[in-house]
Amino acid sequence: MPNRAYLFNTSVPVCKRAQLDEVSVRDGSSYVEVAQGVDQVPAIWFFCFSKEDLIPAVFSFRQHGRAVQQEVLLPCVRVEKAVRNLTQARVRLEAFVGDRTLVEDYRQAAIESLSRLALPFLVMDPTEVFLLNDPEEDARIFVTALQGGEAAFGAIRQLSFYEELQPPYAYKEFMSGGALEHRGRWHNSAALLGGFVAPPAVAFAAEPLPVMVPVAPDFTQRVVPSITVKHVPSSFSFDADAARASVRRACGVEDSHEKRRGAKQKAWWKIW
Repeated sequence: MPNRAYLFNTSVPVCKRAQLDEVSVRDGSSYVEVAQGVDQVPAIWFFCFSKEDLIPAVFSFRQHGRAVQQEVLLPCVRVEKAVRNLTQARVRLEAFVGDRTLVEDYRQAAIESLSRLALPFLVMDPTEVFLLNDPEEDARIFVTALQGGEAAFGAIRQLSFYEELQPPYAYKEFMSGGALEHRGRWHNSAALLGGFVAPPAVAFAAEPLPVMVPVAPDFTQRVVPSITVKHVPSSFSFDADAARASVRRACGVEDSHEKRRGAKQKAWWKIW
């Protein structure tokens, strides 16, 4: 079973899925899954955040048969700032990839995905991926990846498994559905695509989602890793009324596919 990294769009600055479910039951706050990375943290995610967006959290998991609690720093930012971060990261992202013509379409696709989000906060939870190696070391590498400079590029490559000397496929070629046989180029393209999914018509409601247990290093994992945010910086201003309004907007979107499924079909003799 793969270990996954997650991006969530939330109405509250919380990055633990179980806590998000609890808050949803208590006061109706909602969240949506924006993107997933499988056995990696997609490279383009790092350009949505900066070191100022890191907040303290506690990562709970089992390792070598014992319970472990580890303090980590994870990013939580308002969506408009995440869009601004990615917009302003054009030069850095080009330097990371090494080819301006190949990277711009991936960046614009990510900006478009983030711009559609209805809830106030964007949160990243990469901790399942930390369990693939040494969680404490990977947590340090993760912070380095958000601090800028060449050291950050090296850290991003470690956590996204981005191969420095392999150019990604052009965005249109990668999205064409054609046969792409170069493994390194394919993986780099996936790391830039970011695993973004189309936002669902309704945000996740009070009913908790089934939890997938990630693979632990010693293959004896029995407890699902969890994240507990210790505190949110005072720079976060949380407007409950605005959050509820955002939730109503998120839940009020009617998916075009739903409209088509609900349409009454014509009798076959009227089609012609």
